[in-house]
Amino acid sequence: IRMVNCCNFNVKNLKLDGNSENNYCYEWALSKHERYNVIEANFMNEHRHCLSLYDCHNASFESIIGNNPCGDVLYLAGDDGRGGNSYLTFKLIKGESRNNQGEGRACGRNVVSVVNGNHLYFDSIYSYYVGHATMPGGFDIEPNHNSNQYCEYIEVNKLYHEGKSDVGLGVGGTVFGHVNHVIIHNAI
Repeated sequence: IRMVNCCNFNVKNLKLDGNSENNYCYEWALSKHERYNVIEANFMNEHRHCLSLYDCHNASFESIIGNNPCGDVLYLAGDDGRGGNSYLTFKLIKGESRNNQGEGRACGRNVVSVVNGNHLYFDSIYSYYVGHATMPGGFDIEPNHNSNQYCEYIEVNKLYHEGKSDVGLGVGGTVFGHVNHVIIHNAI
């Protein structure tokens, strides 16, 4: 789902499935009858997000559940400058990746990626096997396009990350913009 220039709305419960199995978005996915390593980022379809918000303002989300994502469960981006996404509240964001037996299987990129946004509040972010050897998996703040992107006044109450990725919390990475006033209260 992609929402562009939306404002003044509330979402109660949103449950999405990234269909990673059929999109070959998981670690060691099969293609052309060969096994591909996770380093093949284009093959992994890391930009197929469950929910993308571009320049959305004054909104709240009760719960966003993303199962088996290819990209991010929630991707926040927008126009350059301090406009971006602003004054958004998220009570629960949960990303899970499981195989047919219910076991954790590494797939997807992040549960939340913030590329441009300000005054964002996240109460609980839960990541279970989202991400893998080359993808972070949890919560990522990364203005990565140019110096006019701002990620400011971002608060996370609780972040839980379990899985195969080596980074559950990423602030920075390929930062070209600005990251200011970020508070993470609890990270597990």
